Amino acid sequence: GAAKPSPDAHPNVRSNLVLVEEFGGWQRFQQVLQALHDVACQRDGVTLSMVAVAWALAQTGVKAVVLGARAAEHVKDAGRAERLELTESELESIDASCQDAPGPSGDVYALERTIPALSHMNQQGRSDAVTTDHLRECSRRLAEL
Repeated sequence: GAAKPSPDAHPNVRSNLVLVEEFGGWQRFQQVLQALHDVACQRDGVTLSMVAVAWALAQTGVKAVVLGARAAEHVKDAGRAERLELTESELESIDASCQDAPGPSGDVYALERTIPALSHMNQQGRSDAVTTDHLRECSRRLAEL
């Protein structure tokens, strides 16, 4: 797997590392990524991200997955992922990589409020707040897909 990012990495990377640690650590994260990668490699035109979304949607009680996209291709992949059906064997393989992972527990927002690497996102008066113009531009671009 990939080398663990350094502690002085970008704040977004550090906040993601907090979640990785809550889930069971860097090694466990690499195991999950490998399982997702293995499933994706068995299918033509399927990405690891698409498999991750399809797996999440296959979980009991999950009706939607919130995604961020930085490129039009990411939006297309998300739509394709929603239609991707994983086999029982593929689901079991991914589930096995997550087995016994502690994961965050309790209030879903507790990590954001209590962990400094995450709480900065709520306290900085974000300059990247979504504006009406930004939403219109996103809608226009989505319509072009």
